[in-house]
Amino acid sequence: RQRRYTSYLGEAEKLAEKLQKLKPPKDHILEGTLGKLQFFVLPECCVRPGSTNSRNGFIGKLTSIFSSK
Repeated sequence: RQRRYTSYLGEAEKLAEKLQKLKPPKDHILEGTLGKLQFFVLPECCVRPGSTNSRNGFIGKLTSIFSSK
């Protein structure tokens, strides 16, 4: 049991070191009401402006729900 714990802890430390070297994601704040409700970071692909599929995606659906149009 002790060997497994030590092994798992070592693996976790290696993963943490790799993650520290990665560039952190940019914080994307949504506009208007959605930005006030946002409490999480969105990946760039979700908020890319001008995307032809934006209305069909997650952000497009949220925008259509909260927009006054």
